Amino acid sequence: MVYLAECGLGGTGMVIVDRQRRNEFELLKRQAFSEPAYICDSAVDELTAREDLQEMAERMRQSFNDDQRAAFDRIVTSLENPGSNYSNFYIQGPGGIGKTFLYRALYLYFVGRGKTVFCIASSGIAALLLPNGCIAHSQFRIPLDTKEHSVCDIKVQSQLAQQLRQANLIVWDKVPMTSRYIFEAVDCTLRDVTKSEDSLFGGIAFV
Repeated sequence: MVYLAECGLGGTGMVIVDRQRRNEFELLKRQAFSEPAYICDSAVDELTAREDLQEMAERMRQSFNDDQRAAFDRIVTSLENPGSNYSNFYIQGPGGIGKTFLYRALYLYFVGRGKTVFCIASSGIAALLLPNGCIAHSQFRIPLDTKEHSVCDIKVQSQLAQQLRQANLIVWDKVPMTSRYIFEAVDCTLRDVTKSEDSLFGGIAFV
């Protein structure tokens, strides 16, 4: 596994979006370890659930191989350090080496600390393997026929735009399957939605 860091700026925000709060624990029950599902109806329940997620993330970290642990620690250190110039990472390696397992652990770790994390993939099958996973085209409303200067169909005042502004991290699997025009459309849209025109992906961290 090879992980490459690119310069960028980290996002801000501490709120778990409602859609994720409703679904994430049932998904994690199936996709990580066999943990009971929780419904966070109060601040106490949510705090308890977050503690459970942190414990799950730590157990996953303990089972990492050296490459997974190095990538996980590098990403966590960079995103938790306000002075870091690195917030975008590319994970590279052949199938079966544990990239999806790493993505799950990152999701658990950051959501367990009250961060907002979106997990997306360039294919439907890959999205099913991610906690609360969604296909990139659906998540970002990407046009089916993307060209140069294409943008996503996300209105600045929409609920989706509000959720994206809360995002601290977006995990995107199966990146090599994706056209550069799609990345450019997402980048342009996120800069517009977050009003951060000078920051890559609007300042939201990407893995």
